[in-house]
Amino acid sequence: MRGWLIGLFGLVACNRSVRMADPQEVAAANSGGPSNGDAIDTLVRRLASDPMWMNGLAPTIDLPRSATPAQVVATALQLGGFTQGRGKPFRIIANRAVRIDRETADYEAVLVETALGRKIVLLSYASNGWWTRVFDR
Repeated sequence: MRGWLIGLFGLVACNRSVRMADPQEVAAANSGGPSNGDAIDTLVRRLASDPMWMNGLAPTIDLPRSATPAQVVATALQLGGFTQGRGKPFRIIANRAVRIDRETADYEAVLVETALGRKIVLLSYASNGWWTRVFDR
């Protein structure tokens, strides 16, 4: 499963701080600027071309539907070990709704800067909690 980072299942309390990107950085990320080459669109195209992309483990996060993307992403990154022992909070660069294909639900794609580099977190609320998966940029 090239490019997939898998976390553990379970509920984890999250007390991480989040710093939002400045408006210029968000505009560059959403316009496909040089800083990320529109990483979210690139991921969506890659996943849309692979009918097996949903296979594999994906942690479900036990947070209410009203949870913010920052809360869900913080828990997903913590479960995946992207924040452990690094003392550095993640930073949201861009986020937007995406659709991978006609068969699947809409997802929120969140581009984040972590201590291990940029990642894209896909999230979607399901009846049993938040479905999440973290991808390398």
